[in-house]
Amino acid sequence: MEKIDNKEEKKEKAMTFIGHLEELRKRIIVVLVALAVAFGAFYPFKSKILVIFTKPLVNKQLVFLDITEPFLVNVKIVFMAAVIVIMPLLVFQILAFLFPAFNERLKKRVVLIGILFSVSIQPLWASTFLLPPLFVVSAVSTGAAILILAGLITRTWKIHGETIRRMIQVDAIVIVVELVILLVHLLWLSKSGIPGASEAMITLTTGVLAVRLWLGVVLLAMMVPFALDVAHWGKKLEEHRTVLIAAVVSSACVIFGGLILRIVIIIGGQI
Repeated sequence: MEKIDNKEEKKEKAMTFIGHLEELRKRIIVVLVALAVAFGAFYPFKSKILVIFTKPLVNKQLVFLDITEPFLVNVKIVFMAAVIVIMPLLVFQILAFLFPAFNERLKKRVVLIGILFSVSIQPLWASTFLLPPLFVVSAVSTGAAILILAGLITRTWKIHGETIRRMIQVDAIVIVVELVILLVHLLWLSKSGIPGASEAMITLTTGVLAVRLWLGVVLLAMMVPFALDVAHWGKKLEEHRTVLIAAVVSSACVIFGGLILRIVIIIGGQI
């Protein structure tokens, strides 16, 4: 009887995880559909949008060096306009998916940090509303990495190996979301037109914080863990020793990279 209960409990947990993936799929579809609709609505007005984006270029004319560049430029500016318009929906979908995993205290702390930054007068913090979701997603990724690493170090993976494997897969998905938000944040800084925002973006991408951002955050916290997680996707921990090593390295990278991300954001806003 006890064995039957354990099997039913495992099935319930598996269905719960599948339900989460199904919910994530639905939310991604909603965002993609909204992006497609916005793109289609804006494309007929591509010339006017181009004028808006090139308005800061006083007495300067765009030069195209390739026959496909005019078309690609139009596609890019319309895509950027569509992303800007659907950004509130994107942020809502991210928060709606992640917040049920938080308790009330963690919700308040994570969002409060992002809100305090976003309402400040510093260009890096105040020029966008993306910091709250960036901190939320980063907190989820880092928290999952801590749980995974703790399970591997304490050898509880021998009992809960399937759960930890699922957590690794979910963390890979969260890393992609985090990377997208970070890149959109940098793009927003460069195009927002807010005084000091472009300088803040340059400080992050090519200035004194560039090494920390690209190597410490993008490479260490995102690209390396994602590559390791995908390379061992679906493999069981108990059957492959390399999966264990990759999981330890991936989790450690996410944890240290998450710390570097916070250092970059805090220091970047004060330079």
